[in-house]
Amino acid sequence: IILADSIDNGGANKGIIWRTFARRGMGYSASEGLSTSATDQVEAFDIPPEFAGVSNQTPIAEAIRLAPNPSIGEVYIMLPSTIEKAQINVVDITGRIVFNQTMPADITNRVQLDLGNLNNGIYFISVNSGDKLFQSKLLINK
Repeated sequence: IILADSIDNGGANKGIIWRTFARRGMGYSASEGLSTSATDQVEAFDIPPEFAGVSNQTPIAEAIRLAPNPSIGEVYIMLPSTIEKAQINVVDITGRIVFNQTMPADITNRVQLDLGNLNNGIYFISVNSGDKLFQSKLLINK
């Protein structure tokens, strides 16, 4: 996932990916153990030193609202304020970008997306505008 982010987004989401892994015990110093044992894994909740004490990400809970959520495909992104030129990505649960759109300058705080072509499932929506990254989770349920 980190490699895919590096290739597709120049590593723009690397910090939040590491934080997400760390919250689930798959942090920087975690070990999968030996391939011959199912009981020697070591969980860790740390992040790489380069991200320690650094947080330029907007917290997910405060970032954006999606409505309706769950959705049958048409969804509105409510941003906390007007932002300048932004990249909107929708990523499926496997980490594959399934929707990508560059928005023009001066986006109002409400953006409409038509995701009716997506299958039922959980998706992650990110809006990246310069040094600001807004994210939220969306459920498509038709």
